Amino acid sequence: MIGLIIFLILIIAIISTIITIILTIRARNIEKQEKEEVKYIEKIDSLTVTLLYILSFFIPLAGFIVGAIYASKEEEHFKHVGKNCLIFSVLNIGIVFLMSFLFLSALF
Repeated sequence: MIGLIIFLILIIAIISTIITIILTIRARNIEKQEKEEVKYIEKIDSLTVTLLYILSFFIPLAGFIVGAIYASKEEEHFKHVGKNCLIFSVLNIGIVFLMSFLFLSALF
């Protein structure tokens, strides 16, 4: 029984990592498309954006704060980064609730 619980937690962790990687790649592709379509000066470099996404996923409170700050800015690039930070934060919270539910349901 405990082996099954560990297996389920491992599978969920792998799936959440894959989802995070896919969303990060998708966000970078969208940013590249926007950069080609609209000529604007990029305010945040891509490494910083990627680090903000990772921070938002692993520390949801920081992701909500950074996302709210950037989403309230006027430039589209900042709004896009802020929205993605909020999405990663909500995604992490959803995964934590799902894993907690599975863990507690396996115990009882």
